[in-house]
Amino acid sequence: TAGTVPLGAGIAPSRGPAMVTELQSQCARALRNLSVRQANKDRIRACGGERVLRELAELDHERIASQAARAIRNLNASAAAAAGAGTAAAATDGPAAPATG
Repeated sequence: TAGTVPLGAGIAPSRGPAMVTELQSQCARALRNLSVRQANKDRIRACGGERVLRELAELDHERIASQAARAIRNLNASAAAAAGAGTAAAATDGPAAPATG
């Protein structure tokens, strides 16, 4: 998309692919954690985060793809389900616990 910068752009070449991979991993993890709260979901969407997460979910790196896929699931979860799952779902890569009530 015009005007966007690829994730990892601007990292010194001497740092190499390992640094880009670590940056992608940390970004996916942070977005996963943030995507639990409804207000953050709205902000992530407004900043184009869904597109970034889809790109990360397609990478051939299990940890990054897993974190990004979890963030996407969090974004798609209803506000009620996210409130019932709490932050425990964000702390794991597994499925969120079903809301009870």
